[in-house]
Amino acid sequence: MIETIYITRHGFRLNWVTTNWTSATGTARDPTLAAYGVTQAEQLANTWLVSRHGESLDEVQRRTDGFLEAFVSRVEGGDPPPVAQHVAAGVSTHKKILLVGHAASCITLTKSLAGSKVNGADIRIGTCSVTRMEKESEGLLGAFGVVGQLGDASFLTNGVERDWGFRDILVDEKTGRVVNDHGVPGSENEVDETSHGGLQLPTSKM
Repeated sequence: MIETIYITRHGFRLNWVTTNWTSATGTARDPTLAAYGVTQAEQLANTWLVSRHGESLDEVQRRTDGFLEAFVSRVEGGDPPPVAQHVAAGVSTHKKILLVGHAASCITLTKSLAGSKVNGADIRIGTCSVTRMEKESEGLLGAFGVVGQLGDASFLTNGVERDWGFRDILVDEKTGRVVNDHGVPGSENEVDETSHGGLQLPTSKM
């Protein structure tokens, strides 16, 4: 059961700083963030902590599994079913989903869905590449198969670029944690608190 929900607003918009801006999406009233807005977004992102000490590869995989189970359950009609499932509203059910992420999350998502059919350590993901996965059996985790090429980039002008895989990092075999990554300078003594979904908010003085 959901107990806490946080709501945030986007950062400082570029049109608040200058009238000379171009919409990246082609929508008339859709300015990008100003440099200050990007800084605000980074400060907000820094409060969302999985752990100040990082995660092992197994922990990243388990977190991905948990996300998929919660997300797909909701999309396919949890309790209550999503508006998109309401036939009376004239909206069809979702049959295809596009998930966008960084290389690491693309790899763990593929591993979660395909299970033992793929070796996560061998997967490499390039920029704007796509992995197509089709349902093969009942359930969710391990119930999908890869159709075509993992991390397909055949439709891109320059093909695979800036590909990355977990073998590109040195991992301690006993702990599964990254070796020789010193993290963000100055953060080594920060308190590792991940309560309330990871978001740490200042105590209200009101």
